[in-house]
Amino acid sequence: MSLSRFNAMIRDGDFARKYNYEIFFSPPGGIRASVETMLRCETFGFPGQNISTSIDDLRTGPSREHAIGVTYAPITATFLTSRELVEKKMFTAWQYLMIDAEAESPTPTYRVGYYKDYVADVKVKQFDDAGKNTYSIKLLDAFPKTIVQQDLALADGELHRLSVEFVFNRWVQTDTSDEAARRAST
Repeated sequence: MSLSRFNAMIRDGDFARKYNYEIFFSPPGGIRASVETMLRCETFGFPGQNISTSIDDLRTGPSREHAIGVTYAPITATFLTSRELVEKKMFTAWQYLMIDAEAESPTPTYRVGYYKDYVADVKVKQFDDAGKNTYSIKLLDAFPKTIVQQDLALADGELHRLSVEFVFNRWVQTDTSDEAARRAST
């Protein structure tokens, strides 16, 4: 196969495009997340999955590994921020639900909140070039573990970006059909 034929196959082929996606989440505890926050999500990632293994060395001969569980790595999302840094304020408020440490409080307790009070599901959809939902997942019981620092610089003309690391319990693939969406809304 020639390089030009390969390039044409990539250009015209039936491949998923990284830029055709949307994410949606509704933070817990009455914290508002605007549609703009989802639209400003510059990068996100589909979760990976790692099967935890253990060495089975009870038999003679070469040892073999066998599955004993599953783990998931955190996912980092990057958001373009508004002038008022609404996105940073929202994720910080979400973290205050986890640890009572609100800045305005004269005596923060730093008590850990109840898990179910600060987790939320994050929905991620992949679309094809025609706008059809081709792959969807849901991160279950997710929360913003880390809000990465935002650097300031006098000589930098870049837009502010906010990176947030989400952890979650597990993820599931969800139905992509329009019929499933109609069933869910009724």
